[in-house]
Amino acid sequence: MTILKSQYEIRRAAMRDKTAGMDRGTLFMRLGVTDPKARSKRLYPQVIVIGALLLAVLYTYLASPQGLQPWTIAVIALLAFLAFLILEKSLGASTLPIAIYAEGMQFPRFTVDRLLRRKMFVPRSKVQLLNADRKVRVGKKGVDKSTLGNHLALLTVKTKKGEVLLSGDRDEPEVRKFLFWAAEKWNCKVIDVNGKRLDAQAAATEPAAAQ
Repeated sequence: MTILKSQYEIRRAAMRDKTAGMDRGTLFMRLGVTDPKARSKRLYPQVIVIGALLLAVLYTYLASPQGLQPWTIAVIALLAFLAFLILEKSLGASTLPIAIYAEGMQFPRFTVDRLLRRKMFVPRSKVQLLNADRKVRVGKKGVDKSTLGNHLALLTVKTKKGEVLLSGDRDEPEVRKFLFWAAEKWNCKVIDVNGKRLDAQAAATEPAAAQ
């Protein structure tokens, strides 16, 4: 029995085939999740949006003499959905790992990326700059000296088209390991957490610095 597929299903299948055929190369490493509350943070956007939605509906119902109108509900729902898209991507940046392949980087895909059909894979040929900034761990009594060798780092990836991608907070040793590797393997500008530009020669002569 022959099953006729819709145009939508055909396009989805073609997109999956194209993604599967993308030459990513071998997996080098993953920039892991360092936040112990990452799992609960993934729920923050839903909780915040649902709470705001309920408050908006309640306020509109009490303030309007006509009560809730269909167009009012539609506007509130649209604004809540847009807020969810923004919060999910901004708050969830560091709650999922980033895969580093020989031929590029795979960033996490969120709802807004799926809606816009963004694969979130950045080929190394399109990377113009890799820049890392150190984020010092600060406790109640100031900087914790016991963690001076294990700070967090924020990785910024700039493409040749001007697009900027942020990694969220990541473990500094993992980020530096990737930077030294990319300086040697990829043809792009690489800035270490110390503000020093790395090149293939530096990566080859100072491998211990990335550990």
